Amino acid sequence: MVANYLICFVLIAVVIFEIYYVIRRNRLIKIKGKDDLVTFTMIIFFAMLFFPMEMEQTIIESLRNTLAFVAIFGSVGVLRGFSETGCEKFFYHIDWCDIEQITIHEHQVNKACMIVYSRKFKHKLFFNKYKIVPAIRYLQSKNINVLIDNKLENYLITLPQ
Repeated sequence: MVANYLICFVLIAVVIFEIYYVIRRNRLIKIKGKDDLVTFTMIIFFAMLFFPMEMEQTIIESLRNTLAFVAIFGSVGVLRGFSETGCEKFFYHIDWCDIEQITIHEHQVNKACMIVYSRKFKHKLFFNKYKIVPAIRYLQSKNINVLIDNKLENYLITLPQ
């Protein structure tokens, strides 16, 4: 019972932190991207396993489960992308000096995937194809090594300037 109160308190703190991110950090994003839909779907699936919605629950369990889903769906409101200081993901930031290179390849018919290679990890961001040209120009203004897939480069050549 005490654990449910503690989990509720933590989830309320997460929701407040997300509201802070939406208000404060979303204004800093210059080029907006998205995270992987499959990862988000897996998170929802495991949340449904750990926080099941049932009719026989107590009020605190129902509140805990509702707060968990509010925190998960609230994370969608926090923008990901590139800002003046680097690459912005949900809970972390990658400085421009830590980024070694960025590769861009076609993901779906109308999307492209940017893989940001930092010193330790690689991070994916997804963009619509119409945002690729401004994103590449922005990255080149930051002197970042950008590698473009041949198939996507042929598509970009056919675009009107």
